[in-house]
Amino acid sequence: MADAVSYARLRSAGSCRWDAVALGEVMLRLDPRDVPVARMRDAVLTALVADDIGANIRNQLREAGVDTSRILWWSTKALRAASGGGVKASR
Repeated sequence: MADAVSYARLRSAGSCRWDAVALGEVMLRLDPRDVPVARMRDAVLTALVADDIGANIRNQLREAGVDTSRILWWSTKALRAASGGGVKASR
């Protein structure tokens, strides 16, 4: 496991690409009224399904000024093919 980073080893804000990074599931509150006066450089590191819903989430993040260049796109087509064509309901 990695060692904890001490405050003395933290980089200055000016040398960082982003001010805030969200990791994992996209559950962000991106209300312009919640953003401080000084605009932050935000990013999200997550995976989204490559469909219309995933594109909608990405577009909403972009509209809020969030860097979406680190989104991984997940294809459900490969998953369906591997499982024999679809998810089977259990009784």
